[in-house]
Amino acid sequence: MVEIGTRSGEAGRDGEVASAAGPEGPEATPASVSFGRAWRNVLTIGLLVSVIMGTFAWTDDAWPFAPFRMFAAATKPTGRVVRVTFQADLAGGTRTELDALDFGLRRAEVEGQLDTVSADPDKLGDLARSYNSRVSDPGEQIERLEMVLVGSRIVDGVPTEPIVEVVGEWGPE
Repeated sequence: MVEIGTRSGEAGRDGEVASAAGPEGPEATPASVSFGRAWRNVLTIGLLVSVIMGTFAWTDDAWPFAPFRMFAAATKPTGRVVRVTFQADLAGGTRTELDALDFGLRRAEVEGQLDTVSADPDKLGDLARSYNSRVSDPGEQIERLEMVLVGSRIVDGVPTEPIVEVVGEWGPE
């Protein structure tokens, strides 16, 4: 009989040793303990090897075992910070600013096409026609569209001058 209050591994008054599982529970066999410990050790070593390989050899595609390199370095203190926007002349006589979402696109999709639009500004006509097909008010139809880079020039981390650069134009002059 095991005394209540006896800690695991200690003998009670009658000489029986209490187990961690209790007097009536199953005791862990040495084989199951060693298998569990071996499995955890293999898993830990595998994770450590993956993190070390990801740090020194793998690319961003191996995330979460490799760092995102785009966030791993500081930006240059001198350069420019720009965003793409669209300036549209509407049929109702107003000029408005639109962004990529107004055309059903993501910002990165538009930024990836800067060189293409610069080389062939008529591609903006496709965007304008797509936009016009979704707008029911005739006064909101795009008649002229410009793709514009808007931002600031940065010198030693301080914005110095605004940037407004037309990448491409579509529509009547």
